[in-house]
Formats: sequence, C-alpha cells, structure tokens
Amino acid sequence: MRKQQQPQGNRRLRWLRALLLALPLLSVPVLYAALGAARPAAPPRRGAAPHQLPPRLAYLVSGGAGDGPRIRRMLRALYHPWNFYLVGVAGEEERADLEAFVRGEEAPRRYQRARPIIVDPALQISNKTEVVTTKEKRSLPSAFKIFVGSSWVILSRSFLEFCLLGWDNLPRTLLMYFANFLASSEGYFHTVICNSKYYQNTTVNNDLRFMAWDNPPRTLPVNLTTEHFDAIASSGAPFAHSFANDNPVLDMIDTKLLRRAPERFTPGGWCLGSSVNDKDPCSFFGRSFVLRPTKSSAKLEKLLLKLLEPDNFRSKQCI
Repeated sequence: MRKQQQPQGNRRLRWLRALLLALPLLSVPVLYAALGAARPAAPPRRGAAPHQLPPRLAYLVSGGAGDGPRIRRMLRALYHPWNFYLVGVAGEEERADLEAFVRGEEAPRRYQRARPIIVDPALQISNKTEVVTTKEKRSLPSAFKIFVGSSWVILSRSFLEFCLLGWDNLPRTLLMYFANFLASSEGYFHTVICNSKYYQNTTVNNDLRFMAWDNPPRTLPVNLTTEHFDAIASSGAPFAHSFANDNPVLDMIDTKLLRRAPERFTPGGWCLGSSVNDKDPCSFFGRSFVLRPTKSSAKLEKLLLKLLEPDNFRSKQCI
C-alpha cells in the first residue's frame, strides 16, 4: 500500500483517539490470554525508537439500562493498564454503578485510567419520541457509493485521524449524510474507508467475532452455550457473540482461556503478585511494555494469516 503523506500538523499530534474497537455488551474476549503481557520491562530510554513499545488499543464500550453487571464483568476480562477504555452507559443508576466499580478497584485508580464522566443532556430529555418515518424518499448519492457491514469494527489511529481532521471533505460530507440513518454505525466508517483512495485497499472483511447460526440462518445468531466452548476456543477469534446473561460458558471462558478468577482482572504481565493460596496476582502490579505471546496466540495468528491470504484479502475488500 502506498503510504499517504500526512500534513505536518497531523504528525505532531500527541494524543490517542478512542474508537479502535467497538464492542457489544453481549460479546466477551475469548482469547485475550493469547496476548497476555510479560513482566514489565523498564521504561524505554529517552530517544528510544517508538516501535519498541507495544501498540495501545482503545475500546469503545456502550451499554443500556441494566447492563451494569455485564460491563463490570467485561472490563475485568479486558482490562490492561496500557490500553484506553471509553465507556458509555445509560441512566443514573448505571453511571453510579460504574463509578463505584472504578473507585473500588486499585489498579484503575493507581494507573489513573479513570477520567471524568461526561454526560450528554440530550440523552436524558423527558420528551423523547419514537423515530419518525416520512413519506418523502431521498435518492441515492452519485458522488460516493454506500457500503454497509458490521457495527463492530477495528479502526486504525491513522484512519480515525483522517475522519476527524480529514485532508479532504469526504469524512464530513458522509457524516452529514449518515446523520439521518437509523443504524449509522453499520455504514459510516465502511463508506468512508471504501470511498477513500488512501484507505480503500487496507480493509479486512472480518470483525473477528465467533458466532453460531441456526440452520437455516435467522436474523440473529444463536446464544452461545457450553456446547460451543470447544469451537470458540479453537476458532482463533478474540471475541464471540452472543451470550445469555451469566451463562455457564462465560465461566468456562474465564477459567480455561483467561485464567481469571471471579471478580478479578485477567492476569497479565502487569500483575506481579502470586496466585498461591488463591491470592490475587494483580494485587501487586507494575508497568508493562513487553508482550509475551502464549500458546493460544498461534490460533489467532493462524486466523489473521488466513484473512490476509491473497484469495481472501484483496477479493473481499469493499464489496
């Protein structure tokens, strides 16, 4: 892929934008242990090359009313101090629950991963109405082609900077167009990337989720159970969808894949404590800059290599 020359101002950006991974509440990480970090190395010397540091992932997590317990469980499974988490919850009860969770956990407070909660008043107005459908129809655009796909996407920092500070008007034009879409998350990013000459040859047509379907398939995938565990574990997919609340298969994923005890974080290289006598290995922690892949990482590697094979990669881009 031809490297696109970034404007000088963009190269000086020092912040990291969230929205790398949109994640549903009914999905859980099933192979995060494959990317478990090793014991933290010393911080890099001044002037050290940036590639010596592992990449940071930024998760966008959103939940509705009553989803507090699911959010807590998912964050305990996903949490790593090197990453970012933007969590959106609905309702005062869910916000209070999330605040209490963060305040009660030592690791997020010590690593200063908790930032102020921002509330959009427009989401709380009392006179909200249902979606209104008008009789008028608008014609399809001729300046660009519409693409649709999964709401769960993995986006690069470079692409998100293009959407926010785009050096052409495409992201802003499409933002206005998709403002009146009922499910804009299923089309906005897809349409931007596939209509941009800078990024249209960088797409991978897979959302890295394991799903099981009825035969014949219905509108939604089936809820995963313990009968699907072996298929989940061998798939190489880092996420799966969907699960009934507190289904026993979630406990199997926690114990067998993540090695995570109930009400605890998934232990990674940042956890320096001992698990002897049922102790929490993350009760003592340091900083993590080095990733040490486990045996399970071979499954994820196999999946990614398959997706990048010429027959799968180029032929399935922007279709």
